[in-house]
Amino acid sequence: MPLSEDKSNYAQQSSGGRIFLMDLYFLIGDEILSDIYEELYKKYLSKGERIDEYDIEQTILKHTPFAKKDRVLQLINERLWGEGKYCKEDGFFLSFKQ
Repeated sequence: MPLSEDKSNYAQQSSGGRIFLMDLYFLIGDEILSDIYEELYKKYLSKGERIDEYDIEQTILKHTPFAKKDRVLQLINERLWGEGKYCKEDGFFLSFKQ
């Protein structure tokens, strides 16, 4: 459905994204979040295309301190992937588990 046909859904998703970023900010702080934004921007410039959720997830985890990684993984699972889709850590990368 085009965005113009369902603006309320877009508003809900947009609010969810802002809340995710705010929660992430409170977990890891402004310096690390700034590093994440910078890396994502550079990825966007080098790829020349949309950055997907997987790129975002990987960049967040790359910059997350070990002591906070479990909580950040929980936040990603709850907010980024949503109901019924959870990630497990396989080395540094994440993959879906059912």
